[in-house]
Amino acid sequence: MEKKKKKIFKQNKIYLGIKIFFIVAVIVCTFILEYGILKCGLVPTKYIVISAIAIIVLDGITALLLLIRSLIGNIIGILLAVAIGIVSIIGYGYIDKTFNVIKNIVSNDEESITFKVIVGKDSECSELSCLNGENLGILNEYSDKLQEELKNSGTYNCVVYENIEDLVNALKNKEIVAMVITDSMYDVVLEQMKEFEEEVKEAHEVKVRGVIQTLNSNIDANEPFIMYISGLDSKDYSEVAAAGLSDVNILAVVNPKTHKILLIHTPRDFFVQLHGTTGLKDKLTHAGLYGIDMSIKTMEDLYSIKINGYLKVNFGTVINLVNDLDGIDVYSDIAYCKTYCFEQGMNHMNGMQALSFARERNIYAGGDRYRGKNQEKVITAIINKITKNKTYLLKYADILEHISPQLATNVEMGTIQAFVKSQLDSMAVWKIESIQVNGSNSSSNTRSWPKQYTYVMIPDEGTIDNARSRIEAVINGG
Repeated sequence: MEKKKKKIFKQNKIYLGIKIFFIVAVIVCTFILEYGILKCGLVPTKYIVISAIAIIVLDGITALLLLIRSLIGNIIGILLAVAIGIVSIIGYGYIDKTFNVIKNIVSNDEESITFKVIVGKDSECSELSCLNGENLGILNEYSDKLQEELKNSGTYNCVVYENIEDLVNALKNKEIVAMVITDSMYDVVLEQMKEFEEEVKEAHEVKVRGVIQTLNSNIDANEPFIMYISGLDSKDYSEVAAAGLSDVNILAVVNPKTHKILLIHTPRDFFVQLHGTTGLKDKLTHAGLYGIDMSIKTMEDLYSIKINGYLKVNFGTVINLVNDLDGIDVYSDIAYCKTYCFEQGMNHMNGMQALSFARERNIYAGGDRYRGKNQEKVITAIINKITKNKTYLLKYADILEHISPQLATNVEMGTIQAFVKSQLDSMAVWKIESIQVNGSNSSSNTRSWPKQYTYVMIPDEGTIDNARSRIEAVINGG
């Protein structure tokens, strides 16, 4: 009898230990979840308080069910503990992933840029060291940092040129033995002079940090601000480049008080004075070749405004995002076949098709003006797909992680946290308007190619003035 009592006591002790284990486990799991909510800094205080109360109540109910002398109650308590634990760990995982992805996208560091060392086809050089003591051509914009980096590899006579065309011609005329040019600028050269690729070869690559400085943002999440969104054209879709042709130029004028957003599209070929330069103007898209700061300051000069922050994306963002959404449905005003075929009406597009549709301009009489409209259609289709299908909202962390290498911004983490908090707190519905400035078709010498005529769009000052007025109205609460 005594032996049986000891056995029952032992069993009860083990059973009690299991119940205590589940109680402790559920408390630890929910504590981890609450810690994640606090750490991410994206959740308003009232929701933190509500979640804390809910956790305390659930933990209390679980503990009560596990401690009462009822087999059914204990079983329910164990099942509840397991469910709470799983939800807590999965929830923490999503929160932590979201926080880390946003943290990786936010960038205030100096960006590195890759330079190609280009030599003539008949050159025997296959590395930088064999050019020691020779004349190397470089562009004025990158002169100081690049010469400093080149000194680490040898002694070179750096000849500085004011524009891409003069640099290329100097190599063709053998005034220099090599030109050192950014990879994005080299792509522009090959587009402008298709035969040039047959005349030269790449001898080396030089990666330089600090050539392009990125501006610090000055956004107050509770006050009106202006964001510059730059869509960079790059052959490498794997990550966003430090510099490149800025083929998409959008100003997002945001007023958190009135919950209004004004999007202003500026055509890539707008003929503008690049900031800090005199003489010949250039295409707006070429500003991006000299870094995001040049694009921002040139846009500030054009609209007489102060831009508070930027977001850079490349075309890989569109491809990956649309594919992650299993395609989007976009309306085409006309039927055409280019890289892909589109019918007049609704078309289901994958990532590459959506990108092709958003970039096409040559088949339209309106050219780049029409491309801006198609880009809006793609953006709208993406927003509709995300907001109307809960499946993709649940996958947001994975989608954000997938596209994060193709995004870069100077907006600080604290600003993003404050903005998200404010939106979750108010759950305000935003009113989004979109306009596009216009211009007339022309051709002209440009700063990049001063001896060649190329297509440009002469800005219509009336549409610029209208955009300025609209910006002021949104900023002032109108």
